[in-house]
Amino acid sequence: MTWAKTGSYCLMHFVVAMTVAYALTGDLAAALAIGVVEPFVQTFAFAVHDRYWSRVEGRRQLRCGGDPCRAHGGLLWAELRSGRGLIRLPVVKTVSYSVMHLIVAVTVAFALTGSLAAALAIGLIEPVVQTFAFVLHDRAWSRHEARRRSAEAVPALARVTARF
Repeated sequence: MTWAKTGSYCLMHFVVAMTVAYALTGDLAAALAIGVVEPFVQTFAFAVHDRYWSRVEGRRQLRCGGDPCRAHGGLLWAELRSGRGLIRLPVVKTVSYSVMHLIVAVTVAFALTGSLAAALAIGLIEPVVQTFAFVLHDRAWSRHEARRRSAEAVPALARVTARF
């Protein structure tokens, strides 16, 4: 079931990216190119980003015997010198991922359209639409999986009660 869910998410991502790109550019060829190319480039960028942060987290884990970082409840905390106290390292990682995603989306859209305005619009709007689409996709799969579990439980219950 995981592969089916992943595949449907991938298809949804392509459709949303293409639809947003087409709505903003009016160019079907550019929309198709953006919808196909951008997710592949994002996947490569994510791998590089994730590898970098795995190394950062590994180094911090080695140094977490005291300040300025420490392990807390299974999460790493890093003290930033901004005077704001402790901030969870995953928050910093998430923000850096968001910035990286924006840069990749804008760069790919610009390379394929030649329009900075369209590239900025796609880079800013597409992730927001993807977020809403993800929520709907996740809810649909949760309902599907709940129905599947319920259907599997009924025959199991019938076998148990048949024994008595």
